[in-house]
Amino acid sequence: MFAKLKLSGVFLEMRKAIFESLARIEAKVGQTINIDAEMAFVTADVIFRTMFSRPIDDSEAKLIFDEFGNYQNALPHMTVWSMKANSS
Repeated sequence: MFAKLKLSGVFLEMRKAIFESLARIEAKVGQTINIDAEMAFVTADVIFRTMFSRPIDDSEAKLIFDEFGNYQNALPHMTVWSMKANSS
């Protein structure tokens, strides 16, 4: 089980990642923001902070986002219609 003190530390790191994400977004007021990339960044940042005890930098976040996009594009595209057609 997680100790209460450990969970408090995890939530603190999650909070730091969220506030840094908000700062990145606020710095781009009036610009178009790739929200998929930003959500991937904050998600990876939370994981890095809680598992590896350090935040990620911009280049690491971009690499993770790009490679995950490559992975998704390599998967066969499933739709409700294709699943229905294959179940007959």
